[in-house]
Amino acid sequence: MPLLKCYRERSLAQARELNPLVEGQSQETEQELRVLVTETPDRLRVLVHNDNVTPYDFVVMVLQSIFMLAAGEAQRVTLEAHTGGVALVAVLPEQEAKYRVGKAHALARDAGVPLTFSLESE
Repeated sequence: MPLLKCYRERSLAQARELNPLVEGQSQETEQELRVLVTETPDRLRVLVHNDNVTPYDFVVMVLQSIFMLAAGEAQRVTLEAHTGGVALVAVLPEQEAKYRVGKAHALARDAGVPLTFSLESE
């Protein structure tokens, strides 16, 4: 949780720099800025896990079609998962990450393979 707090404090500082209305901040403006930063959707890291059943080409196809990775990037991520056991696919807003992982899992189950993705906080 300290990482998340640090991230939000950094976001608050960045928002102050980008918003000229907060130059001469009042108490109300500072509170509004905190609410704006706090309500920013959480982002999740999408990870793909290696298994000994799912074909390499199928993983590349899922990364391209569901996560919109370019061919070379999809191959790099697949190779990293194959050699290291897990690889970062993308960092996405929470709802989008959950939606794409659900689509990927459904596609894998329909194909009869155990391809697995997981989500973790950024």
